[in-house]
Amino acid sequence: MIDLNRLLDRFRHPGARSAAGDVSDGGDVLLAVEGRYCLLISHRRDGSTVATPVWAAAEGSTVYVRTERTSAKVRRIAANTDVLVAPCSARGRPLGPSVRTSARVLSEKREEAVAERALDRKYGTARRAYRRVAGEGDPAWIAIKTSGPSRP
Repeated sequence: MIDLNRLLDRFRHPGARSAAGDVSDGGDVLLAVEGRYCLLISHRRDGSTVATPVWAAAEGSTVYVRTERTSAKVRRIAANTDVLVAPCSARGRPLGPSVRTSARVLSEKREEAVAERALDRKYGTARRAYRRVAGEGDPAWIAIKTSGPSRP
């Protein structure tokens, strides 16, 4: 099967890396994810940032993202829950300021099902087509808080 995620990484917009510099502390996470794509910016152990365009869907006061369990973003978020989110294009070009918040990797099946339904509801056919090409893999879901950062 084609590793579509790795292929898409090669086409990432160069401006995606600069999104971490344009941060709005009072921003609204829901506004950052209301478009088709959202830039999820996580932190490496050395403090540098990694920006990844993702599909994200809100359900209640949480925004959900699905990714591969073996992806580096899962390891980064498990180690450091502080993230930034920003609206972006399909290639990751920032379309607005980043918002500081926190994220966690889900571990409960019940919450994973809620995340899956939210993503299916927002992306529908396009998401199912992508999964058919990319395969199911070993999914992990990330929950992003909509009420701001975990610490001041």
